[in-house]
Amino acid sequence: MKKKQTNVLDASAIIKLVIKEEGSDNLLEYCGRYPVFDTTSLCFSEAVGYLKSLRYFQNEISDDMYLAASDQLLAMLKDEVIRINNANLYDTKDWLGVEELIEKYSIDISEAFQVYSIKHSFFSEAEKYPAPVLITGDTNLAATLRAENIPVWNCLEQE
Repeated sequence: MKKKQTNVLDASAIIKLVIKEEGSDNLLEYCGRYPVFDTTSLCFSEAVGYLKSLRYFQNEISDDMYLAASDQLLAMLKDEVIRINNANLYDTKDWLGVEELIEKYSIDISEAFQVYSIKHSFFSEAEKYPAPVLITGDTNLAATLRAENIPVWNCLEQE
């Protein structure tokens, strides 16, 4: 029986699914191989906020592009193409782990929460499944993941 591959999207990757950016073509080709992707609630919210910024503050996308991208994201959630999977941010032990990652790597809370979630939510299933792969378009986050021995694929790089 073939083991299931878990793929985890960060906010930069989520955006590349719905807005054409550098790395979008690589990401869409990769995503065509798998039916389901996981993310954290913070990463999904960050992606939605970035769409808002592209439309209303940076004026880089039109109203139609903003609405179409938002509709696509919500449809991916509804159809469970993207699933929200979190460690418990309200748990003191988990929060301390997130803070430790922020201090160690100078990353933001969303990134630290995602790294922590992967290590403590997905890796608890490691005996049944291969380690999850985090998909990103963020070179600094990719370096952090490699330092934490978490498999990562940067869609800005060629495979």
